[in-house]
Amino acid sequence: MFRSSLVLGATLLGAALVLGPSPLLAHGGQYRGPRDIVPPGGGGNPPGTPGVPTPPGGPSGPNVPGAPTTGVPPGGGVTPGVSTPGTGPSSGGMDITESYNDWSFWWGFNKDRFLDLKGKLASIGVTTNSDDFELGLLGNKASDKIGIDRGTVQRVVFPLLRAVLEDEKRTADELSSALVALAKLGVEEEQSVELISKHLAAKNQEVSETAAVSLGILARAEALPVLTALLRDEPAARRRVGRHEVPLRTRAFAAYGLGLIGYAAPGEGSQALLARIEEELLTAFRREGEASDDLRVAALSGLSLLPLPADRVPALIASALLPMLQDERTNGLDVVRAHTATTLARWTRRLGAEHSSTRAAAASCIALLQQKKQKALLAQSLALALGVIEANRGDHAEAAVKALVAYGEDGRDQQARYFSAIALGQIGGNAALQHLRKTLAKGKNHERSWAALSLGVRAFEDRASEIGSSDGSAAAEVLAALRKDRDPSLRGAYAISLGLMRYEPAREALEKDLLEANVDSQKGNAGIGLGLMGAQTSRGLIQQELGKSKRRPEQLQSLAISLGLLGDQSVVDLLIATMKEARTTSVHAALAQALGFIGDQRSLAPLAEMVTADELTAEARAFALVALGIACDKERLPWNAKIAENANYRATVSTLTGSALGVLDIL
Repeated sequence: MFRSSLVLGATLLGAALVLGPSPLLAHGGQYRGPRDIVPPGGGGNPPGTPGVPTPPGGPSGPNVPGAPTTGVPPGGGVTPGVSTPGTGPSSGGMDITESYNDWSFWWGFNKDRFLDLKGKLASIGVTTNSDDFELGLLGNKASDKIGIDRGTVQRVVFPLLRAVLEDEKRTADELSSALVALAKLGVEEEQSVELISKHLAAKNQEVSETAAVSLGILARAEALPVLTALLRDEPAARRRVGRHEVPLRTRAFAAYGLGLIGYAAPGEGSQALLARIEEELLTAFRREGEASDDLRVAALSGLSLLPLPADRVPALIASALLPMLQDERTNGLDVVRAHTATTLARWTRRLGAEHSSTRAAAASCIALLQQKKQKALLAQSLALALGVIEANRGDHAEAAVKALVAYGEDGRDQQARYFSAIALGQIGGNAALQHLRKTLAKGKNHERSWAALSLGVRAFEDRASEIGSSDGSAAAEVLAALRKDRDPSLRGAYAISLGLMRYEPAREALEKDLLEANVDSQKGNAGIGLGLMGAQTSRGLIQQELGKSKRRPEQLQSLAISLGLLGDQSVVDLLIATMKEARTTSVHAALAQALGFIGDQRSLAPLAEMVTADELTAEARAFALVALGIACDKERLPWNAKIAENANYRATVSTLTGSALGVLDIL
């Protein structure tokens, strides 16, 4: 599947930009972290070795994913990447062995709900009527309104994607991209189920497994029998995929697909559907004889998405989740236990803060986190889980705050200490905020960046829950840190935090970074901060810097997104004009993705032209297909944001994330 993440701030356009000239990896994917460091574990490496991105495949033959692997514990050696020429120092002397812990990984996996780009664009524009636009008749009929009409999607985009999927000459990257894009459209569902299902039989494993998860993205109940058979490895499913057994990766992707169908299940009439999906996923989770952590983690993630009835959740927590979470055995269950904590947190959030099962879950997480020799992966997930379970409870979550503060000060695992900081911001309250502000003032480099980001998260949550803004003192302290610290990574965290806080007095300092920074990620983060802040007076400066970024794809895309956050409709014209002049695949990729996220009607014609342009590389055409899927997505947030939010990406298996092979690596 054409797997690639939106570059925002310190995230990459592609891990291959670190490794070499090609902008793509197998599946077209990448990771979501600092550009000078490879992703944390997973991705087909033997257990116990650090993760190294898979080398890029050629246009006609991308690398086929290998067998699933178990998660890789943190703390091992790290293979540094090769700095991209012209970007300048990107870590300010930061210890390479600690850089897996950089804040930008967390931001990369959790940013979507904070950016809510489509929501912001919808709030300043009106979706056009279908009469205003038809592909091939762009000219003066192009609308200058943000938004894409569903009639246009059905009449124009769907046939284009269908033609790609029926074209035997298309590469695996193009087919995978078209499968995901088609699933995102949400039109002509019956035809879409049929088109996607046919590609389960693809000889290329990448395409076959993409078809499985695409059925889930489409979220139609008609796909339930197919996905269930795949998950079970039934004879009919083996015949469908044309193999002696259904590959474990395909089965894992089917489990994610089932969870996605359940997540979208409508109302009370869906209880029978949800019960069936729950039974299938729970059975897969409990298969202790399975050799693959991938399957159990996928089943847990799928279960966490299900809107189960409130009277059903407590029984499942007591019978399945808490026993696994509290299992002290050391026979390779670390990764599974870590994701059990995530599922537990998501289910208790639906029950409410005062439910007895919620309180039992919180007590269990606190007790386990307080164990002095707690394993790293589980400690990380426990910290994140407490942030979800106790979210917005402030001073009413005293025990959780004490446990998180204590771990943040003396805990054994560095990543878990940083996750504790994020959890404190999610919980809020006087004690939590005082600790974060103390860390911002006196902590070490990484600690300060996480504390600043967490303070920004708290301000965002207060505004979302209509609690109101603070007195601005914490924001002033973050601004003071920005003016003091020179490290580009720290300054990026401060910029994002100030943007989340919407702290207008910081506008001038962020504009200074925007204009003067010589590190792409720093300049991009400054732009994103201004966009989050709603700094309308900065639009001209951002446009100016965007115009200078034609050969700097990471910077270009971040600045385009920042203009989108500000509702600048002229950004589409700028991107289209730049696309016509682009000569490299990496820049085409950045432009195509940016156009997809901005979602203007005018972006459809140039993207469609790219899809059918024989003179372009297959990778460039695949990126255009990705962009069409993003632009025409039926959902407000990316489909995998619900899986990524508050998940422990350090407890990775290859089908979750790592080396561009997992569901979280797919646009």
